[in-house]
Amino acid sequence: VDLGSPNLIAGKADGAENVIRVKATVKNFREETNMSVITEDGAFYTFNVKYADEPLLLNVEMTDFIHDGASVNRPNNALEVYLKELGSESPMLVR
Repeated sequence: VDLGSPNLIAGKADGAENVIRVKATVKNFREETNMSVITEDGAFYTFNVKYADEPLLLNVEMTDFIHDGASVNRPNNALEVYLKELGSESPMLVR
């Protein structure tokens, strides 16, 4: 997890290897920030974050972002990430 601001803290939830908890360190922070997550399989996700007393969305299920390779099944914000060391191989395919 990479946090774009000291206004956020994040870490794995106790007793769960696949859950990240994110909290604000400053109540009512005004500026938008971001958070990036790289999963064990090499997938990269980034999120814009704003403070909200009552967030509209409390949980994000990452399987909602997974696609089967068909462009019609990709989320609108999908982007393949390629690393220089991997050439043109997707990080999802390289172990």
